[in-house]
Amino acid sequence: TFIAPLALLMCQSFYDESKVLNKFGVMKEYTGFYLYFYFVMVFFQFLIDMLSVNIADLFHRWQVLDYLEFCQYRFKIRTSDWKGKEATYDEMLSPHQRSIDQLCFSEQYYCIITFCAIGTLSWMLGLQIIFANRWNIFNDPASPIVLVVALVSCKGGRMLASLVKKFLRIWVVRMDDLRIYSQTSIAQILKRKGGFAQSQAALNLLAGGPPKPPQGSAHDGWPEPKTYDTKGMERYRRA
Repeated sequence: TFIAPLALLMCQSFYDESKVLNKFGVMKEYTGFYLYFYFVMVFFQFLIDMLSVNIADLFHRWQVLDYLEFCQYRFKIRTSDWKGKEATYDEMLSPHQRSIDQLCFSEQYYCIITFCAIGTLSWMLGLQIIFANRWNIFNDPASPIVLVVALVSCKGGRMLASLVKKFLRIWVVRMDDLRIYSQTSIAQILKRKGGFAQSQAALNLLAGGPPKPPQGSAHDGWPEPKTYDTKGMERYRRA
Protein backbone atom coordinates (compact mmCIF):
# COMPACT_ATOMS: atom_id res chain seq x y z
CA THR A 1 0.00 0.00 0.00
CA PHE A 2 2.73 2.45 0.95
CA ILE A 3 5.33 1.10 -1.49
CA ALA A 4 3.29 1.88 -4.62
CA PRO A 5 3.51 5.71 -4.26
CA LEU A 6 7.21 5.35 -3.47
CA ALA A 7 7.75 3.27 -6.62
CA LEU A 8 5.95 5.84 -8.73
CA LEU A 9 7.93 8.67 -7.13
CA MET A 10 11.21 6.89 -7.90
CA CYS A 11 10.14 6.30 -11.50
CA GLN A 12 9.27 10.00 -11.74
CA SER A 13 12.65 11.04 -10.31
CA PHE A 14 14.48 8.83 -12.83
CA TYR A 15 12.04 9.42 -15.68
CA ASP A 16 14.61 9.97 -18.43
CA GLU A 17 17.05 7.35 -17.11
CA SER A 18 14.66 4.44 -16.47
CA LYS A 19 12.05 5.21 -19.17
CA VAL A 20 9.50 3.12 -17.26
CA LEU A 21 6.71 5.68 -17.33
CA ASN A 22 7.58 6.61 -20.89
CA LYS A 23 7.00 2.99 -21.97
CA PHE A 24 3.48 3.16 -20.50
CA GLY A 25 2.74 6.46 -22.22
CA VAL A 26 2.72 8.50 -19.00
CA MET A 27 4.13 11.99 -19.38
CA LYS A 28 6.34 13.31 -16.61
CA GLU A 29 4.11 16.31 -15.84
CA TYR A 30 1.09 13.99 -15.36
CA THR A 31 2.64 11.69 -12.75
CA GLY A 32 1.35 13.95 -9.97
CA PHE A 33 -2.20 12.85 -10.71
CA TYR A 34 -1.19 9.21 -10.26
CA LEU A 35 0.44 10.07 -6.93
CA TYR A 36 -2.75 11.74 -5.74
CA PHE A 37 -4.70 8.64 -6.76
CA TYR A 38 -2.40 6.37 -4.77
CA PHE A 39 -2.62 8.54 -1.65
CA VAL A 40 -6.43 8.63 -1.88
CA MET A 41 -6.59 4.86 -2.37
CA VAL A 42 -4.69 4.23 0.88
CA PHE A 43 -7.81 4.91 2.93
CA PHE A 44 -10.00 2.69 0.76
CA GLN A 45 -7.39 -0.07 0.81
CA PHE A 46 -7.67 -0.20 4.59
CA LEU A 47 -11.45 -0.55 4.26
CA ILE A 48 -11.03 -3.37 1.74
CA ASP A 49 -8.63 -5.18 4.08
CA MET A 50 -11.05 -4.83 6.98
CA LEU A 51 -13.91 -6.22 4.89
CA SER A 52 -11.76 -9.10 3.65
CA VAL A 53 -10.76 -10.12 7.17
CA ASN A 54 -14.36 -9.97 8.40
CA ILE A 55 -15.58 -12.01 5.42
CA ALA A 56 -12.93 -14.65 6.12
CA ASP A 57 -13.98 -14.68 9.78
CA LEU A 58 -17.77 -14.70 9.39
CA PHE A 59 -18.32 -16.54 6.11
CA HIS A 60 -15.38 -18.96 5.86
CA ARG A 61 -15.06 -19.40 9.65
CA TRP A 62 -11.35 -18.67 9.56
CA GLN A 63 -10.55 -17.22 12.98
CA VAL A 64 -8.02 -14.71 11.65
CA LEU A 65 -8.49 -12.16 14.43
CA ASP A 66 -8.08 -14.80 17.14
CA TYR A 67 -4.91 -16.03 15.50
CA LEU A 68 -3.49 -12.49 15.24
CA GLU A 69 -4.38 -11.86 18.88
CA PHE A 70 -2.59 -15.04 19.85
CA CYS A 71 0.42 -13.94 17.76
CA GLN A 72 0.44 -10.60 19.58
CA TYR A 73 0.50 -12.41 22.92
CA ARG A 74 3.37 -14.65 21.78
CA PHE A 75 5.32 -11.61 20.63
CA LYS A 76 4.87 -9.89 23.99
CA ILE A 77 6.17 -12.88 25.97
CA ARG A 78 9.18 -13.46 23.70
CA THR A 79 12.50 -14.14 25.43
CA SER A 80 14.72 -12.50 22.79
CA ASP A 81 14.80 -8.96 21.45
CA TRP A 82 14.48 -10.27 17.90
CA LYS A 83 11.68 -12.81 17.65
CA GLY A 84 13.37 -14.68 14.81
CA LYS A 85 16.25 -15.69 17.10
CA GLU A 86 14.06 -17.99 19.16
CA ALA A 87 14.52 -21.67 18.34
CA THR A 88 10.99 -22.84 19.18
CA TYR A 89 8.54 -23.32 16.32
CA ASP A 90 4.90 -24.23 16.08
CA GLU A 91 5.08 -27.84 14.90
CA MET A 92 1.37 -27.83 14.13
CA LEU A 93 2.12 -25.83 10.99
CA SER A 94 3.67 -26.96 7.75
CA PRO A 95 7.48 -26.58 7.73
CA HIS A 96 7.44 -23.87 5.05
CA GLN A 97 5.00 -21.79 7.15
CA ARG A 98 6.85 -21.87 10.46
CA SER A 99 9.36 -19.10 9.74
CA ILE A 100 6.55 -16.65 8.95
CA ASP A 101 4.58 -17.70 12.02
CA GLN A 102 7.75 -17.35 14.11
CA LEU A 103 7.71 -13.55 13.64
CA CYS A 104 4.05 -13.45 14.76
CA PHE A 105 3.13 -10.84 12.11
CA SER A 106 4.58 -8.26 14.48
CA GLU A 107 6.23 -4.94 13.74
CA GLN A 108 9.49 -6.83 13.24
CA TYR A 109 7.88 -8.84 10.45
CA TYR A 110 6.58 -5.71 8.70
CA CYS A 111 9.95 -4.02 9.18
CA ILE A 112 11.61 -6.89 7.29
CA ILE A 113 8.96 -6.83 4.58
CA THR A 114 9.32 -3.06 4.12
CA PHE A 115 13.10 -3.12 3.81
CA CYS A 116 13.01 -6.12 1.46
CA ALA A 117 10.39 -4.44 -0.73
CA ILE A 118 12.34 -1.17 -0.91
CA GLY A 119 15.58 -3.03 -1.63
CA THR A 120 13.98 -5.13 -4.37
CA LEU A 121 12.38 -2.03 -5.87
CA SER A 122 15.70 -0.18 -5.94
CA TRP A 123 17.44 -3.20 -7.46
CA MET A 124 14.84 -3.57 -10.22
CA LEU A 125 14.93 0.16 -11.00
CA GLY A 126 18.72 0.05 -11.21
CA LEU A 127 18.62 -2.90 -13.61
CA GLN A 128 15.99 -1.11 -15.68
CA ILE A 129 18.26 1.93 -15.98
CA ILE A 130 21.17 -0.32 -17.03
CA PHE A 131 19.10 -2.12 -19.67
CA ALA A 132 17.37 1.02 -20.95
CA ASN A 133 20.68 2.81 -21.52
CA ARG A 134 22.49 -0.33 -22.73
CA TRP A 135 25.26 0.19 -20.25
CA ASN A 136 27.86 -2.59 -19.98
CA ILE A 137 28.85 -2.65 -16.33
CA PHE A 138 31.76 -5.03 -17.06
CA ASN A 139 33.27 -2.51 -19.49
CA ASP A 140 33.09 0.37 -17.03
CA PRO A 141 36.31 0.93 -15.02
CA ALA A 142 34.30 2.55 -12.21
CA SER A 143 32.20 -0.60 -11.59
CA PRO A 144 34.62 -2.17 -9.03
CA ILE A 145 34.77 1.10 -7.13
CA VAL A 146 30.97 1.39 -7.13
CA LEU A 147 30.70 -2.22 -5.93
CA VAL A 148 33.15 -1.65 -3.08
CA VAL A 149 31.40 1.57 -2.05
CA ALA A 150 28.03 -0.21 -2.09
CA LEU A 151 29.32 -3.09 0.07
CA VAL A 152 30.95 -0.70 2.54
CA SER A 153 27.77 1.38 2.69
CA CYS A 154 25.65 -1.71 3.40
CA LYS A 155 28.05 -2.90 6.09
CA GLY A 156 28.25 0.57 7.63
CA GLY A 157 24.48 0.95 7.52
CA ARG A 158 24.06 -2.37 9.30
CA MET A 159 26.52 -1.37 12.03
CA LEU A 160 24.89 2.05 12.38
CA ALA A 161 21.44 0.46 12.67
CA SER A 162 22.75 -1.89 15.37
CA LEU A 163 24.20 1.03 17.34
CA VAL A 164 21.00 3.05 17.03
CA LYS A 165 18.98 0.03 18.13
CA LYS A 166 21.13 -0.41 21.25
CA PHE A 167 21.07 3.31 22.02
CA LEU A 168 17.31 3.69 21.61
CA ARG A 169 16.62 0.25 23.12
CA ILE A 170 14.25 -0.73 20.32
CA TRP A 171 12.35 -4.01 20.91
CA VAL A 172 14.19 -4.63 24.15
CA VAL A 173 12.54 -7.30 26.29
CA ARG A 174 11.91 -5.79 29.71
CA MET A 175 11.61 -8.32 32.49
CA ASP A 176 8.83 -6.39 34.24
CA ASP A 177 6.66 -6.41 31.11
CA LEU A 178 7.51 -10.05 30.47
CA ARG A 179 6.46 -10.96 34.00
CA ILE A 180 3.15 -9.11 33.62
CA TYR A 181 2.31 -10.74 30.29
CA SER A 182 3.39 -14.17 31.50
CA GLN A 183 1.11 -13.96 34.52
CA THR A 184 -1.87 -12.97 32.38
CA SER A 185 -4.40 -15.75 32.14
CA ILE A 186 -4.26 -17.46 28.76
CA ALA A 187 -7.94 -18.27 29.01
CA GLN A 188 -8.66 -14.56 29.44
CA ILE A 189 -6.73 -13.79 26.24
CA LEU A 190 -7.96 -16.64 24.06
CA LYS A 191 -11.55 -17.14 25.19
CA ARG A 192 -12.89 -13.73 24.21
CA LYS A 193 -14.28 -15.14 20.98
CA GLY A 194 -15.36 -18.47 19.56
CA GLY A 195 -13.71 -20.84 17.12
CA PHE A 196 -9.97 -21.21 17.48
CA ALA A 197 -9.85 -19.49 20.84
CA GLN A 198 -12.19 -21.99 22.48
CA SER A 199 -10.93 -25.11 20.76
CA GLN A 200 -9.37 -27.76 22.93
CA ALA A 201 -6.54 -28.12 20.43
CA ALA A 202 -5.37 -24.56 21.07
CA LEU A 203 -5.49 -25.02 24.83
CA ASN A 204 -3.52 -28.26 24.62
CA LEU A 205 -0.96 -26.56 22.43
CA LEU A 206 -0.51 -23.74 24.95
CA ALA A 207 -0.26 -26.29 27.76
CA GLY A 208 2.86 -27.69 26.12
CA GLY A 209 1.56 -30.76 24.30
CA PRO A 210 0.21 -31.31 20.80
CA PRO A 211 -3.52 -31.98 20.48
CA LYS A 212 -4.60 -35.59 20.13
CA PRO A 213 -6.37 -36.55 16.89
CA PRO A 214 -10.03 -37.55 17.15
CA GLN A 215 -10.78 -41.25 17.28
CA GLY A 216 -11.50 -42.73 13.87
CA SER A 217 -9.84 -39.87 12.00
CA ALA A 218 -7.06 -40.23 9.45
CA HIS A 219 -4.50 -39.19 12.08
CA ASP A 220 -5.70 -41.69 14.71
CA GLY A 221 -2.80 -44.03 15.48
CA TRP A 222 -0.50 -42.18 13.08
CA PRO A 223 2.58 -40.86 14.93
CA GLU A 224 3.42 -37.29 14.01
CA PRO A 225 6.52 -37.07 11.77
CA LYS A 226 9.64 -35.34 12.98
CA THR A 227 10.42 -31.76 12.01
CA TYR A 228 13.17 -32.79 9.59
CA ASP A 229 10.79 -35.07 7.66
CA THR A 230 9.39 -32.41 5.35
CA LYS A 231 7.48 -34.74 3.02
CA GLY A 232 6.09 -36.80 5.89
CA MET A 233 4.98 -33.65 7.70
CA GLU A 234 3.29 -32.39 4.52
CA ARG A 235 1.38 -35.67 4.09
CA TYR A 236 0.44 -35.62 7.77
CA ARG A 237 -0.88 -32.07 7.45
CA ARG A 238 -2.88 -32.76 4.29
CA ALA A 239 -4.48 -36.00 5.57
